[in-house]
Amino acid sequence: MSEENTVASHIAQYEQKLDLYSSFSHNLDHLLRSIIKGHDFKIHVIETRVKTIKSFKEKLNRPGKSYSNPLKDIPDLCGCRIITYYADDVEKISSIINGEFDILEKELSHQPDELEVDKFGYLSAHYIIRLGKARRNLIEWKKFSSLHAEIQIRTVIQHAWSAISHEMQYKQESSVPSKLQRRLYRIAGLFELADEEFVKIRDQKALMIEEAQKMVASGQLSIPLSLPNILEAIKQWPYMGEMRKRASELGFRFYRHVSSTDQLTDIYKLAKSANLNSINDLLLTVESPSVDFLDCVWKNKNSESPWSISENFIFYLILLSRLKENVSVSYLMENGWTKSIAQGVINAIETFEKKD
Repeated sequence: MSEENTVASHIAQYEQKLDLYSSFSHNLDHLLRSIIKGHDFKIHVIETRVKTIKSFKEKLNRPGKSYSNPLKDIPDLCGCRIITYYADDVEKISSIINGEFDILEKELSHQPDELEVDKFGYLSAHYIIRLGKARRNLIEWKKFSSLHAEIQIRTVIQHAWSAISHEMQYKQESSVPSKLQRRLYRIAGLFELADEEFVKIRDQKALMIEEAQKMVASGQLSIPLSLPNILEAIKQWPYMGEMRKRASELGFRFYRHVSSTDQLTDIYKLAKSANLNSINDLLLTVESPSVDFLDCVWKNKNSESPWSISENFIFYLILLSRLKENVSVSYLMENGWTKSIAQGVINAIETFEKKD
């Protein structure tokens, strides 16, 4: 059989299995999300893809490449990329991948520790995997038992480097003109430094939160206003249970999943505008809140649809009512509120003030 006929035969075989690979990619996406969620990891994104017929053909026709069985020999017909926020999570997720799949190949030379001091390149952990034995025997996975896939794990920063270097067509250092290499060395170093610093910042933030928990719990409330300190103050605010109960009775809905930093910046900004400088100042301002204020908010919400709120938002509403001289419809709109919602809250504050 001529080489041209052989290539055509390989392409025909791949076309026949393309739907199978697409289904494998889809199921792999769901599986990885479930596994990572089960380990309580927060990642940026998971991307999956299947090599197109055009890309498959180009791979077969690439100079210096020869495949006797490309469906087995080409490792990335089906691929997945897991993009993390932090560099140390790459290693942690790699460990999970090692435990969940059979590893056919792994390439870790794209990691910083493996690069020579005078080299640069995009950083990533690469694995060629197939389903583990237990999962291959499950009915819903059996049809994928002979397939393999590539999994790449990298940070957002590493992904940015990869995308830009790919656009410049400088994925390989040997292809870079010598006049540009020094600049790329410098940029690569900055990217690695950024990844390291983000890990340190994350860890420092965790320490600040831990310290805030201890200080607030022990009643040391003279600590300065900061987002971690405000968050802990709200978590330990003794009135929250009563306020949340009343909000639920009125019809407010609480987010199932909400960032713990929801509204914290708004609370900080408003508190500082009123010259509140410590957690003690803040808590004294919202001391002994009345659930009746939430009734006023509900009656003036200017919307037939239910509100979805968080505990932080309840705290913010009380702070708004106590610092009414510092807020207005325009103030709230400048902070992202719609005009109708902002007007409703201002009306509620005014109504409650008259009632009180």
